[in-house]
Amino acid sequence: MKIKKSLVMILTLTAILLGSNVYALTVVSGTITFDELHYGYFNTPKAVYWGGPGLEGDVHTVVDSQNNIVTAFFSQSFSTNKEVYIVKFNSQLNELWNTTWGNTDNATVAGVFIDKSNYIYVVGSIYSQVVPSRYIHNVFALKFRPNGSLLWEAIHQTPNLDEVATSGVFDQNSNTFFVVGTTNSSSGSMFVKKFSKSGNYLTTFYYGSSSPSEELEVGGATVDDNGDIFIAALTNKTLWGNPTNYVLVKLNGTTGNLAWNVTSGALELTTRGVDVAVDNGIAYLVGDLISSAAPSNQYTFLVSINATTGVINWNTTLDYSPDYQYSAGITVNRHGNPVITGFVNAATADVFTAEFNTTGSLLWNHTFVKAFSDVASDIISKDDYLYIAATAYNGTSLKDQVMLLIYEDNYTFDFPTQGPFGTIFGIIFGVIVCVFSLVLITGLLYTYWKK
Repeated sequence: MKIKKSLVMILTLTAILLGSNVYALTVVSGTITFDELHYGYFNTPKAVYWGGPGLEGDVHTVVDSQNNIVTAFFSQSFSTNKEVYIVKFNSQLNELWNTTWGNTDNATVAGVFIDKSNYIYVVGSIYSQVVPSRYIHNVFALKFRPNGSLLWEAIHQTPNLDEVATSGVFDQNSNTFFVVGTTNSSSGSMFVKKFSKSGNYLTTFYYGSSSPSEELEVGGATVDDNGDIFIAALTNKTLWGNPTNYVLVKLNGTTGNLAWNVTSGALELTTRGVDVAVDNGIAYLVGDLISSAAPSNQYTFLVSINATTGVINWNTTLDYSPDYQYSAGITVNRHGNPVITGFVNAATADVFTAEFNTTGSLLWNHTFVKAFSDVASDIISKDDYLYIAATAYNGTSLKDQVMLLIYEDNYTFDFPTQGPFGTIFGIIFGVIVCVFSLVLITGLLYTYWKK
């Protein structure tokens, strides 16, 4: 009987010893983290094309929660007018569906975005010619179900009938969206229209009405986590007497009040703000400039600005001299780095993409070169991929068609090596566990045999 008790005791204590060591190893391994080494993106993007015999343009794109790609643009391939088209691809770039919207007027697309339920919103302008030198412009907004069926449409008119939408952005926190653009209103040369996600018009904010009236060429816009709106633009109201300078405007998303604006370009002949992205308290502005040092060359600039104060952190440039280049869009990837796109006007127009780190150093860039011209218009980042919306010249139809480029993240895991402190820690921890286990075993055995 004592032998059986001894065997049970030994097995129990052995299990305790093994269990304590397994627990110790689990605790240690749970504290190990693997750093990710990011090298930019692979220089072999996937490409998908869509179009007919006519002209396509104003291409914008977004990716939903299931990694489906939604692209919106205008097309004249199937109508004499420019109609809005929306095409949805799955993650393997197979087309799921396409749909269209239009009337007797022409349409331009300013943006496409989704809400948390993957409903699709498309915004832009419709316009019609009144007389040879005059057009009427009105803002439109559309909402589609994830399957492509139209849920509602909204057209908003103003007395001036001259609002040209240039961008749109959805505020996930307030379930509202904004349409931004240019107008000749006496209230300001920049408008921001606010709608509910049900399509109800809420209000319009204006900017640029101070004397003398500021002429603005409005570009892209974004919204931060507080619901404030950031808008990139070109202004003729400069401090240095230059023809134009870039301007970044921050407006309160609830009241429309100006939080701040920032402009620069004292040493340049002209600068133009094209698009903006906000991440982790930083606003990144991308645009084009022509330098007084090289007036025959246009290249790209990137500016980092404190999103709270409007103070410039740094600025840098990307130069493909001697070719002209035009920036088109900016996004922030999962590494927190700004990534820009545009096109270089060399022998043909070629799409370029470049990634910078948060201090302004160039990490990676690539130019997508083909026999015909490609022109970028939008860029977004989601998970391990970059999605670039563009037009590509079709050598058969002799018209521009839709092109999507998808770049994949190039990274590896940095497996940690055991340093001297790790070795010392492991030895000490192992000794403590072993001593504790032996003391426990000795105490239990002593107590047992004493009886």
